Amino acid sequence: AEQAGDRDGDGSSSPGGYQESAEGDECTAGLLLSWLLGNQERFSAFCLCIPCSHLAFLAGHYSQLRRPYLDLLTGWGRHLHYDPLQGQWVKSCLDKAELSWEELRERFICLCQGSTPLKEQTQAALEFLRTQDGDFRVRGLSVWTDLLMEMGCSCVDTKATGKLTKLSKSG
Repeated sequence: AEQAGDRDGDGSSSPGGYQESAEGDECTAGLLLSWLLGNQERFSAFCLCIPCSHLAFLAGHYSQLRRPYLDLLTGWGRHLHYDPLQGQWVKSCLDKAELSWEELRERFICLCQGSTPLKEQTQAALEFLRTQDGDFRVRGLSVWTDLLMEMGCSCVDTKATGKLTKLSKSG
């Protein structure tokens, strides 16, 4: 078994060996990300198969993954429509490989529990999408408003967004 710090597997622990390995790991990660992001169907299938906590971890560590992942979630969210009889968001096409409301919500929650830059980018994306939809503050009109409400604005920094804090206190 490889010991901690023994990246070469020869029993020695050389800082140079670790640095070379780290650089190689970054190069490999870059190549894998390039390959993964080079095909939308491949990226979508990958994201459907990987647990949301793992994807949030990856998006937190690889900034080039954040925007494509948020864009993918946005696309999936746009395929949901509100069913007033059920009182919930449902898939528009049951046979398409998309997320349910619960799965979409869970993925956004995981992103908001990630690193500060990831949390901020996720929050900004949700706020922007809500604004694009008409900036409604009522359930059932915008999937983005409902996501923010469901999440309890858990990824909101109340110092930076007094607007949402005031809204939640008045409602």
